[in-house]
Amino acid sequence: MCQAFAAYEAPNTCYGFLEDEFQRYYVYPSTTEPCLTLDNPVTLDSLLRREYQQSLNRRQRYCLALIIASSFLQLRKSPWLPSAWSTSEISFFRDADDANVILLNRPYIERTFSAINTTKNQPESVSAIALLGIVLLELCFGTLIDEHPIRKKFPPGDERERQVFDQAAAMTWLQDVGDEAGPDYAGATEWCLVKSKTVPSG
Repeated sequence: MCQAFAAYEAPNTCYGFLEDEFQRYYVYPSTTEPCLTLDNPVTLDSLLRREYQQSLNRRQRYCLALIIASSFLQLRKSPWLPSAWSTSEISFFRDADDANVILLNRPYIERTFSAINTTKNQPESVSAIALLGIVLLELCFGTLIDEHPIRKKFPPGDERERQVFDQAAAMTWLQDVGDEAGPDYAGATEWCLVKSKTVPSG
């Protein structure tokens, strides 16, 4: 789709339309100058590891938590998105006018598309919503779970074991969320880690 748009030779006319059962959506080219550059994206993982001079303050972290949680719940059943997002897949682009400015209010999901989904039928060791709960914990405190002292008490493990150990550490870390971010944030994180188990994962 992106290649088709890029090759379109009539930039001032309508690309076409998309429609569903109720609405028809016409697609037009943007008439504004690009406000971001796609060069050198920055991942949420690297920001939380403080690899850049521009870091996340508390307000930015909480805004990102809301955006990511809302987007995840809306899009989690989309067949072209992964069932869970890690901080290494959430990226930010830079301002088109100043490459030193990272646009922190615009997170994007990086995803490689393939003809065959090799992970579709593989069972998850931890639910996708529980993994979202871990991301909420990391944004709450501005620290990745693998850097937390609680997590370091567990072995690294392989990919499946790591998720289980991460969740075990998160259950203990969860006890500190209320004092740090208040009851609403704590309740949302607890729901992801504990109470969401009654929700179908499909």
